[in-house]
Amino acid sequence: MTWSNHPLSPWDESEGDRATQTLRMPHPLDSLFSDLDLNKAPTHEEIKETIKRLPSHKAAGPDGITSRILQASGEQAIQLGKQTYYRPGLAKRQ
Repeated sequence: MTWSNHPLSPWDESEGDRATQTLRMPHPLDSLFSDLDLNKAPTHEEIKETIKRLPSHKAAGPDGITSRILQASGEQAIQLGKQTYYRPGLAKRQ
């Protein structure tokens, strides 16, 4: 006799099977975006708009670069974003 089918065990085998089955189902949002969409490099405009929308009153991140520095750097900040922060395959699922 194992612990899961012991008469005093709180484990409900059918509930465990149902939970396992639910966890193996694809998430509803998985069908909205293909992996190709999620793993492609951001465009020049996307990086530019993201830098533009950064709040200027926040503290610097672990790299020590504040949003004001990025906003003042213009094209150099966009190139930095393309070269440094995007690494193909980093967001791929295992």
